[in-house]
Amino acid sequence: MTRKLLLAATLLGSASIAATAAARPMTPEDVAKIESLGTMAVSPDGSRIAYTTSHLPDVTEGEKDGSTKQELMVATGPDAALAYLPDDVSPSSVEFSPDGNMVSFTWAKDDEKRAVWGVPLFGGAPRKLAAVKDVSVSRYSWSPDGSTIYMIVGADDDKQREAQAKGGFKSVVYEEEDHFNRVFAAQIGAEVDPAPKQIKVPGYVSSFRLMPDGKKAVIETAPSSRVDDSYMAKRVNILDLTNGSTVEVATSGKLGDLEIGPRGEVISLIAGVDEHDPAATTLYLVNPITGETDALNADAAEAAVDAEWLDDERLAVVIHKGAQSLLRIYGKENEEIDAGGLILTGVEAAGGTIAVDAHSPSHPGELFVLKDGAFERWTN
Repeated sequence: MTRKLLLAATLLGSASIAATAAARPMTPEDVAKIESLGTMAVSPDGSRIAYTTSHLPDVTEGEKDGSTKQELMVATGPDAALAYLPDDVSPSSVEFSPDGNMVSFTWAKDDEKRAVWGVPLFGGAPRKLAAVKDVSVSRYSWSPDGSTIYMIVGADDDKQREAQAKGGFKSVVYEEEDHFNRVFAAQIGAEVDPAPKQIKVPGYVSSFRLMPDGKKAVIETAPSSRVDDSYMAKRVNILDLTNGSTVEVATSGKLGDLEIGPRGEVISLIAGVDEHDPAATTLYLVNPITGETDALNADAAEAAVDAEWLDDERLAVVIHKGAQSLLRIYGKENEEIDAGGLILTGVEAAGGTIAVDAHSPSHPGELFVLKDGAFERWTN
């Protein structure tokens, strides 16, 4: 062993002893104080990462028991993050606007329904961007040019059933009273669009993303809102917004993460190999014109967990192998980055920046950024 290696081993051993001495068993009080990474998004130029921290009320400090609360942060480097919203705002579904000047999110103010809001990055109060009257927004997506926000909302009120309920008929007929989600497109301007346009979609839609050309959308749709259908019968369709025609992607198993390539010429999809596959772990490339798929890791002893297209059209994928994980980048020459003991669970990228959500036995989900072949921790 060289002197340099001996010194490194001595320092490592000393650090391990100190860490062991400082360690103690986890307590219920510790659980009440845990914060973890919620959702995250990378700005188009890669200079900033918006994310939410997720935590329960700390009842050990006298806070009222309740549901999980999230706080919006925007980071520019390790331990360099600013809170962007008042304490009474609990945002979700964080995204950047296509021009990178605003962070959008969903939130229900006071007794209002959940709507899409935005807060400027460089000064200004949060404002409502888009909403649909009397219903909450469950998911949304921006058009590539930033002029429109597409929203998935619940079914319209059933006036006939409401009248029947007032008359005493309150029975629910199982599997015969399906209610389908709706999709609306709202124009973005100085004021909230008072009359968003409804987009006709087939079945029960749970995801709606616009293609780069703005003429087609990639949707995930099921025959009904029932849980079984959401697992076993959900399919990806390419919806032509000009004429309403669809192309179904050829899958028969469970669906996982779906991402549209930078130019819209290819789609990545994580899915099961067939209806008997217990989980969506196989990575496919999808032809959006024909709906045909090509598996990239078929029969491999691994699980694809999450994927994200890079600006140069390479594909970054979180891979789990046994109890370990890595980040694989598919391109002309595939590259693998070892997680170094981290368990990667999600990946986002833009502007040359690759961010991951990762946890380990010593900490919950935290934000890490790939730098010089290793993952640099940005949150604590």
